[in-house]
Amino acid sequence: MRLLASEENAVSNEEIAAELFEKISVLLRELTEKAIAETGLDTVVFCGGVSQSNIIRSALADLRGNIIFGEPSSDNAVGTARLGARMLNG
Repeated sequence: MRLLASEENAVSNEEIAAELFEKISVLLRELTEKAIAETGLDTVVFCGGVSQSNIIRSALADLRGNIIFGEPSSDNAVGTARLGARMLNG
């Protein structure tokens, strides 16, 4: 947040978003590995819009077990995105 607020911000919003997704993917990988080790379960299902990220999918792709990615969610975020697309595209 300090980086975004600084007047010397030399990092683009896109770079910040990419870094955020990278950090999220590392955390999800660590938590998933721990959950698999502690429970002995080998099937993990990720769902929702964030799980559609290629960055996150790549980080989890080689985990041991059966990693399943669900379909995009049909929650308010999807509807809001569609409304925005309509406004832009007419």
